[in-house]
Amino acid sequence: MNALKRLLLISIGIAISVALIVILFKTIAFNNRWQCIQVLESTDGQHKARRYRLYGHIDTNFRITLNGRRIYWSPDCAPIEEIPFRETMLWDETGKILVFQLAGYNVFAYDIDTDKEIPREKLKHIKIPEITLSDIGFADTHLFESNENEPSDQLEYEVYLLHEGLYRVAKESIQTLTANSPEAKEELKKRCWTHLQVYVSEVDDLRKEYDWDILQDELYENARKQLQKKP
Repeated sequence: MNALKRLLLISIGIAISVALIVILFKTIAFNNRWQCIQVLESTDGQHKARRYRLYGHIDTNFRITLNGRRIYWSPDCAPIEEIPFRETMLWDETGKILVFQLAGYNVFAYDIDTDKEIPREKLKHIKIPEITLSDIGFADTHLFESNENEPSDQLEYEVYLLHEGLYRVAKESIQTLTANSPEAKEELKKRCWTHLQVYVSEVDDLRKEYDWDILQDELYENARKQLQKKP
């Protein structure tokens, strides 16, 4: 009877242990997860790279696949979510080398032509093309891609926007006035002359107060020349 009890207790202990192992495994499997956080196609559209990040582990890791095949598994990084790793994938200037950056450094690169990893000593020599907000069609590009000679406060900015609108009108007017089109209307030309007169007058006034680059544009001189040709 004692042997039977002992066997029963051992069986219960084994069942409990198995249940705990299953729970622990599910917890680890749930918390330790790879998440795809970037998909990047080659410039010719023939290759697709995916970047994954491991969450919920004792370390932070990254892995990269190219066309479904794993080509990189990063060394361990600190499992700190408060610090931005600034990780990203990019293509080099040739569009043939896939680059993985961490904290602004090239830590891995892969040549899709040779199907080989770039040696570590050559990573710093890889040239990454500069991308501007204009390149990606960002709607408010003019608010960020500015220089020291552009408006610095709200009042200047409003005046700047006014001038920007007149600048576009003047540019279109010059294109119309210099076009050799038999369909050009006399009334349209009159309006173009008016636009140019307003534009040149406005630039003359703004030049007295501001030194914006757009006020020094060759369009201004072109507009003045066109006004001198006015019949």
